[in-house]
Amino acid sequence: MGRQPDIGKRRVWERRLWRFQKAGLSARQFCKGEGASVAALAYWRRKLGRPAPCASATRSDAAFAAVEVVSARAAADSGTVVIRLPRGASVELPAGRPELLEAALVTLTAEPPTC
Repeated sequence: MGRQPDIGKRRVWERRLWRFQKAGLSARQFCKGEGASVAALAYWRRKLGRPAPCASATRSDAAFAAVEVVSARAAADSGTVVIRLPRGASVELPAGRPELLEAALVTLTAEPPTC
């Protein structure tokens, strides 16, 4: 039976590779700031490499939109955190589950699907 993939590590590297693509730094400069090795960056780039997105998969609303920040007390009082998306949809999560909020934000800010 093969070794099970570490989903947490994969997510960390997906986010790190996204930051690397946006940073405009050399691999060495980026890795120094991240506390990671250039070899590990190269490994994960190969492992997670994806084809370029389809032309039809581009998102015109990919830019950040303004958000309203509500106090932590208000969220605790209601028992929920609500994320309102630009086109009217919303996501409601329990206030006491920060890992769900992180997972939702990672998913909502993920790269568009590829061909």
